[in-house]
Amino acid sequence: SASGTSQIWTVPGNIFHDTTVQINISPANTPYANLFPNATHSQYWYSQIFPGITDTQYAYYRITPDTLLGLGGVSHITGTALDTTIIDKKNSINAIFPIYYGEKYVAKHDSVDYGGGVYIATTRTINYDAFGTITFPDGTFDALRETSVNQTDTFINNSLSSFIVTHDFSWITKAHGDFYVNIDTSSQLSNVVTVYGSSLDLVENYPTAVNESASNIPGKYELFQNYPNPFNPSTTIGYRLPEGRMVTLKVYDILGREVATLVNEYQKAGEYKVRLSADKYGLSSGVYFYRLTAGSYSSVKKMIFLK
Repeated sequence: SASGTSQIWTVPGNIFHDTTVQINISPANTPYANLFPNATHSQYWYSQIFPGITDTQYAYYRITPDTLLGLGGVSHITGTALDTTIIDKKNSINAIFPIYYGEKYVAKHDSVDYGGGVYIATTRTINYDAFGTITFPDGTFDALRETSVNQTDTFINNSLSSFIVTHDFSWITKAHGDFYVNIDTSSQLSNVVTVYGSSLDLVENYPTAVNESASNIPGKYELFQNYPNPFNPSTTIGYRLPEGRMVTLKVYDILGREVATLVNEYQKAGEYKVRLSADKYGLSSGVYFYRLTAGSYSSVKKMIFLK
């Protein structure tokens, strides 16, 4: 793009194949707050990385009047016979405030000695090199483009052996969202480039993201006996989640046939109550079972409906 000239960008609408909700939440309301005591902000999101395997991630940040620092994060992966927690406490500079067009700075410079005369140095340089408007699927907004140049140099016996350079581009709006792409730098000056990765992040109100108190986070999974039991015509089922999970709560008859799905969604840590109405699901008198599944946790209890 021409230096100092307003640009026009449009986000392609056909390259996004999945959706992840990333929720802003107070660090004190997360299960790993003690690992990041200097955090002022945090986010968490949930995804299914393989069938039956889920990944809940927490990212922690420190925002000051002049800097946005990334403090690291936690990834909790669960599935059948799998429960792994990965902790990353490496700091990084995400932004320096205020952000101006034409600003450039080194956000990361690090090296690792692998022994035997081999070490790898990495450098990430941030440059706010273009401005203009960007068109998202739901509107057009003023934007500033952030270009991140990432270089990895491999040295053997103090001589440069090889290097890799990648470019990340992010178009940032004031309060709506941002668009990110990672391209093949060998073709970046041609009219057609190879896109290795992309994401479209849109900011939306999510009122359930901040109503959680750290002191109210349960210490373990629990499925409670419904009350009243026996019931007519409705009853309440309660349960507790110590961490965010994809949750299903289903009701089965005495023959094991599913007769009602009460919950089928991602839920954050906390205590929940769900009401079952026999009239709504056309239940007849008899014995029923309800099963709670949350990640790898599963529990079943019996209840009786008497007309």
